[in-house]
Amino acid sequence: MQAIIPENHPLAKQPGKPLPLSALADQPLILLEEGTYSEPLAAFDRAGVKPKVEYRIHDDYTIMNMVEKGLGISILANLVLLRMPFHFVRRPLKPRIMREIGVAFKSRQELPLVCQKFVDEIISQRDQLP
Repeated sequence: MQAIIPENHPLAKQPGKPLPLSALADQPLILLEEGTYSEPLAAFDRAGVKPKVEYRIHDDYTIMNMVEKGLGISILANLVLLRMPFHFVRRPLKPRIMREIGVAFKSRQELPLVCQKFVDEIISQRDQLP
């Protein structure tokens, strides 16, 4: 996951350089509403930092638009940030925030063939994943 920051924000300087979570403490934060667990909030908690959450939004694209317009900063998954036409700066975080993704199924034999192939592909690529 990475921080996204309006282009003209002081924290937007030095893109690519990891940004400590403590630097975000006083910034208006726009969080993705994910239910009962939030990776960014858990990371802030582990770091002993209390973020200033201004908004909780259900849509990644709305958050990116709000950041672009200068309404705050956010932390979003790298995958959603790929090839986005929005104008903001991406900064890695320190410590890194990772999202674990798992695949669960009751019976491999009962999965549709395409799902079986998907599971095979994930397993074949697992050594290349972070």
